[in-house]
Amino acid sequence: MIVPVYKDRAAVRTCIKSLLASIPQNRTRARVIVVDDASPDAAVSEWLGGLARSGWITLLRNRFNLGFIESANRALRQSATSHALLLNADTEVFGNWIDRLVAAFDDAADVASVMPWSNNGEIANLWPDANDRGAPTSGTAQHIDEMAAALQSKNLDIPTCSGFAMLIRRAALADVGLLDGVALSRGYLEEVDWCLRARNKGWRHLLATRVFVTHNGSASFGAEKVLRVRQNRAVIAARYPSYYDEYASFLASPKLAKARTPLLRALRDAGVQWPPREAQVQSQTPQRRESLSPLASSCGRIAMHSDQPGLLDKARQLSAQEGGTRLLVFGHASEALRHTGVVDVVPPDAGLPPKLRLLSDAQLMQLCGCATA
Repeated sequence: MIVPVYKDRAAVRTCIKSLLASIPQNRTRARVIVVDDASPDAAVSEWLGGLARSGWITLLRNRFNLGFIESANRALRQSATSHALLLNADTEVFGNWIDRLVAAFDDAADVASVMPWSNNGEIANLWPDANDRGAPTSGTAQHIDEMAAALQSKNLDIPTCSGFAMLIRRAALADVGLLDGVALSRGYLEEVDWCLRARNKGWRHLLATRVFVTHNGSASFGAEKVLRVRQNRAVIAARYPSYYDEYASFLASPKLAKARTPLLRALRDAGVQWPPREAQVQSQTPQRRESLSPLASSCGRIAMHSDQPGLLDKARQLSAQEGGTRLLVFGHASEALRHTGVVDVVPPDAGLPPKLRLLSDAQLMQLCGCATA
């Protein structure tokens, strides 16, 4: 069990406490390796030191902040004889979740990695609009996980796993190697690269439909995430040109919707509400946003809101240039703007809020379909 830690005191404490509480509930033997990635919070470092001195965890301290990739690699080298389970420090786990993830390896010997459902799990979002709901309370999340564990649902083949909670088979790790900390910078999408490298060697990846793990998201990198995603996404797009089209198709596929159905139906029948019904009514309709067709991936894009001044001038300037850069316009577009031939439009009825906000990774990938935006 590998937990790289950088910052966010509350998230780290919640994660480690839930993890240690779950260990006795699992038959699978587990050693918890925590990497203190030069955390700026002295209180967190001291608390982790106390756990290490008491024998609860194995603590590795980085002298300098290395980011998720190299912190995870450092810990992976420490677990050379067993399966490895990467876990972000902003997660919360419940019950015998480890046993249920490990059980997915019984599906086939060529399964390289396994991940659970989550409220913020990219390809494994339990709800299509999960990223817009926020994290459930601990009590609600535990209830969701217990109901998932009670189902007899089949695991689902997926293109890649997400590294917030990812179990890696030791034989696959030996075959594929560690995460790429050279071409990819610090964190984000390193697990996508690893999974695609594994797939090229004949390995598969599964979503364990009987496990739910809470994930807050962005607790380690905060605002730095936008830069890291942009840098690393360009690497992924260059190495695997068809991946983002495949990813978008998978999100809209009937098999993903079918895999969600048993647990969503059970939660509905049990009256589990997350968030409260009032909040659901007031929320936007991201399902419609996710149904937008991916845009062509052969160009870069400049995103602008239709209210921004100089929009038409910018479009005309781009249309006169060579290089293929286009505009991605959020809102209404005039006929004159469309006639420039370099404009793609995300209309207001696509489920976007009245004012721009940061889109999730999945939404950005779906809308832009390109390496840079």
